Amino acid sequence: MERLLVVDDDAGLRDGISRYFSALGYVVDRAAKVAEAKALLAQARYDAVITDLHLTPGEGAEGLAVVVEARRQCSAARIVLLTGTPSDAVETAARRLGVDVLLQKPRPLPELASILHTLAGRGRLQEGSSVLTPESLSIVFQTMFQVGPHGRHIHAVEALVRGQRAGLESPAALFEAARSRGQEELLDRACVAAALIEARRLPTDLRLCVNVHASSLAADDALVVSLAAAARQCSISAERLVVEVVDHVPVLGHSGLRQSIEALRAMGVRIALDQTGPASSDERSLRECRPDYLKVHASLAADPGRGSRAAALASVCALAREFGARVVAEGIERSEQLDLVTGAGIDLVQGFLLAPPLGFHHLAHRPFFAENATGDVQRGGAAATGVGLGLGAR
Repeated sequence: MERLLVVDDDAGLRDGISRYFSALGYVVDRAAKVAEAKALLAQARYDAVITDLHLTPGEGAEGLAVVVEARRQCSAARIVLLTGTPSDAVETAARRLGVDVLLQKPRPLPELASILHTLAGRGRLQEGSSVLTPESLSIVFQTMFQVGPHGRHIHAVEALVRGQRAGLESPAALFEAARSRGQEELLDRACVAAALIEARRLPTDLRLCVNVHASSLAADDALVVSLAAAARQCSISAERLVVEVVDHVPVLGHSGLRQSIEALRAMGVRIALDQTGPASSDERSLRECRPDYLKVHASLAADPGRGSRAAALASVCALAREFGARVVAEGIERSEQLDLVTGAGIDLVQGFLLAPPLGFHHLAHRPFFAENATGDVQRGGAAATGVGLGLGAR
């Protein structure tokens, strides 16, 4: 269990940060003044320190004294320095004294948590290095619709992650780079934080579906706690969340995956799974995970001219019904594909034919979304209405 020291003269901020990280499993100590921080640093070994730059009005940059003492007592600690008045001089001094990250206040607490987790995975930052944090990611939304005899209604909006660095724009490239450094779990955490932060701009009555790699859920026993804490910080209730578990077949049967899914369900979160193809693995996945949604892989609807596609879709639908899951067809790009999946009884669909991935600004100006957001359009069922946040390698 990691130990964190929080140093801030503002009692509200100090206590808020402490409560948040305590919920994530940290042992947290608090200090308001330099002397208090030094005393604590002399008594315990800290894995991380978060300190404000200005601790006494009119007394200068006292937080730098905390940094010096932290580096002297706990040389390997990750140090985050917060300030409301950043400057080149402060940045230069902070870097020289060994600060890992300098951040301008205020910052979302999920972002702080993601940064500390990332630093833990990489060790101290060197000048010019990059870290996958929510700030390094962008989110676009793709709408999922419910279709039926009375028209088409918004059922969800899936948020897709994009990188902002050259060569890492696509999710596949992002996660490949993360895996090569053993950082897939850290990237999943950063994606969750980025998506929840962006989702605060969406209508508050819409469900949020967060996709996470199954390997991260299996290996990172604190990920569920982190997700829950981040959702609370962003004022997103657990009942509005759907976690889509991606790339789950390789870790089926892993006790960590089962425990994470059970913990999510206990919070009130719904579960979705990607359909992967072989019927045997689908049945095992459904039996073990008991998802609320099963997403049909786009390849099953890629060639509607072949009768085998319709048969495969019908088989998936029958299997999902057996386990009480709803089927979602994704990757719909042509009208023939839409006809094929709806003919098979699938009423939840998404793809470029219906709506491409869009940034929030562009999405908000689409007539179908603007109407839905103001409540003027019937939503696709009270239990299924939502905004989905897809966070896997998609």
